[in-house]
Amino acid sequence: SLAILPFTYASSDPQLMANPDREYISDGMTESIINNLSQLTNLKVIARSSVFRFKNKDLDVQAIGRELNVGAVLVGQIKQEGDELRIAIELMDVNGNRSIWGDTYQRKTGDIQAVQKEIARRVSEKLRLKLTGADQTQLTKTYTDNGEAYQDYLKGRYHWNKRTDEGFKKAIVFFQNAIEKDPNYALAYTGLADCYTLRSDYGFLASQEGYALAKGAVNLALKYDDSLAEAHTSLASIKAVTDWDWQGAENEYRRAIEL
Repeated sequence: SLAILPFTYASSDPQLMANPDREYISDGMTESIINNLSQLTNLKVIARSSVFRFKNKDLDVQAIGRELNVGAVLVGQIKQEGDELRIAIELMDVNGNRSIWGDTYQRKTGDIQAVQKEIARRVSEKLRLKLTGADQTQLTKTYTDNGEAYQDYLKGRYHWNKRTDEGFKKAIVFFQNAIEKDPNYALAYTGLADCYTLRSDYGFLASQEGYALAKGAVNLALKYDDSLAEAHTSLASIKAVTDWDWQGAENEYRRAIEL
């Protein structure tokens, strides 16, 4: 069992530190590694909603691990200088109060997707997990080969997670930018669908218009990648709230869990 705590972000560049959206890299990498490792069949990974409440809090890592009832905790620090990232990682044993593994990566911002896959793979090795062929495939799966599109996707999710109308509007722009750079990017279409769905749920957008836009986006996501769990989750939400198709929604949620 593992908890991945929100990575911290720092830079000596005053302009980068003045950017209110600077943490999209650290938040996005944390969330992506959680998602990658959550798909392994013999590893329990604590959900994003549980670990992000510890963000920007100076707390004892061992105490957090005991509170979350996990065997190991992964912590990370990202330092950005221009287009360069220095990513320091440490995997800690909660019960033994010792470091299991640590490493430092020097990468370009365009290499975020590759390095987080590498970190997820190394964590699975250090925890001595026996991976199936399907597990190996999930750890190495890439949803876009366009590094700039992936950064736009991370920015979109960063603003989507703010759960404000301004955040949803900004997220929509970033997801659309990602799609312009990679028209087959299924994850970006699910991001659009989730923005339109929540804008409707929160009363920021007329329901009929919002859910029509969401349906269109999620159908494109499934067209490009029918094996995407996020797309089936988005479709399930639409079926439940808009169509009152309870059985259809259940089927889509079950398919997402299966994937």
